[in-house]
Amino acid sequence: MFTPMVFLDISHSGSFQSAEDAVRDPSWQKLLPSGGGFLFVQESDGTVQGYGVSMFHQLHCLSMIRDMLLGQPMSHAHEASDWSQDSMHWLHCLDYLAQGVLCAADDTLEKPGFTKNVEGKLVKGIDGMNHTHQCRDWAQLREVVEHSETVPRKGELLGSMTVFKVPGTDSKGKPWVVSES
Repeated sequence: MFTPMVFLDISHSGSFQSAEDAVRDPSWQKLLPSGGGFLFVQESDGTVQGYGVSMFHQLHCLSMIRDMLLGQPMSHAHEASDWSQDSMHWLHCLDYLAQGVLCAADDTLEKPGFTKNVEGKLVKGIDGMNHTHQCRDWAQLREVVEHSETVPRKGELLGSMTVFKVPGTDSKGKPWVVSES
């Protein structure tokens, strides 16, 4: 099973821009599945192991940085302390998010337009909105992760390093090489 590409229009929906009542903001709360975004896998020996899924780890980091920037109390029950005081954690998150952006290497062209600056004046700039991006289907990934919370996914259904087996790869996730004759 391979996650298909979808086209996603990025626009000013405002759903992730609200600073109002940030801890209970439903748009942000809905990003992570109830199990935290772990894929539960039944290993060949019958044990079940929770694997982190990069997209959900990245969303976790964004959510925590957002809470910190907005001065919100810790809203992640699994964190033992106020992580805003733990520079190792938030520096890890910044590094991890930078790596995720580089990995995605989104090459969508963003045409300049008019956007509001901090004083509310229209200025020419690039705000990243109103452009169509080619993306992996995150809803399908979420569905598989949520399903694994009740029915662990069999290890043999996974790619070597990914949730989905990628067409054109062998059992170890290496690309098939077609030799030229």
